[in-house]
Amino acid sequence: MLETLLYPRTVAVIGASRNPEKVGYAFMHNLTRTGFEGTIVPINLEAPDILGVKCYKSLEEFGGKIDLSVIVVGGKYVKQSVQDSIRAGAKTIIVITAGFKEVGAKGAEAEQELVALCRAAGVRMMGPNCLGVLNTHHKMNATFAPSVPRPARSR
Repeated sequence: MLETLLYPRTVAVIGASRNPEKVGYAFMHNLTRTGFEGTIVPINLEAPDILGVKCYKSLEEFGGKIDLSVIVVGGKYVKQSVQDSIRAGAKTIIVITAGFKEVGAKGAEAEQELVALCRAAGVRMMGPNCLGVLNTHHKMNATFAPSVPRPARSR
């Protein structure tokens, strides 16, 4: 069940950015600099590429299947991004975006909608309002953390 969270082959970054001050850039930077060996699918409406990785305007334009979707868009776009991720085959979705149950009843209701969508599709969701996930053994840093721990030595 955790395979697509910790060992994904294809990671979509919905809300990838060229702007180094944006969270969507941090995800792209961290995935590319750690040498992730899978496919990175940045979703950005305007950029042709980010850090040398071809961008797509949507998951539909990408047209392939994804294992893990990282969502870093504004709150009003999260639900649609979750639905798009499910259609693209994601088995795990990480919602980085804040503004859900931590801000009150309306946010809690919106969060429950995301949970219901994921449950109905058999998809695991991490978040919202989280850092992401890191697996040094898989060379995958799907976080916006500014530094990365060294991989543990294998026994």
